[in-house]
Amino acid sequence: MFDSSIYIDAQRRKDTSLLAARNFRIEGEKGLRPLWLSAVVLEELLVGATGHAAQKLCLKLEKDFTRAGRLFVPSRSDWITGGRVLCEIGKKHGFDQVKVPFSYLKSLPVAPIQIVPAWSS
Repeated sequence: MFDSSIYIDAQRRKDTSLLAARNFRIEGEKGLRPLWLSAVVLEELLVGATGHAAQKLCLKLEKDFTRAGRLFVPSRSDWITGGRVLCEIGKKHGFDQVKVPFSYLKSLPVAPIQIVPAWSS
């Protein structure tokens, strides 16, 4: 999963390979891993999608990930876990550091990745 900021940056740079990616490869590993889209990230993207092209891109992301069965919708327990994690970060590093949205925590990659366009899956 990627944070909305990753998609926004790709759109601004007109990086179609990232916007079309539905799989990724972790550096040093063989094979592809499926990319997921968070419903929270989709909502954030839709909030900022003021133009027709941006709205269309968001709806395509939703359609593609839903069809693939990879649209992640956080549950109540996901939000509770996120709150607890942010609390621990606040206790350890100071609560001024707890300005990270939960969707960002849910979308951190675990290792360096290589984007693989959808058409190469």
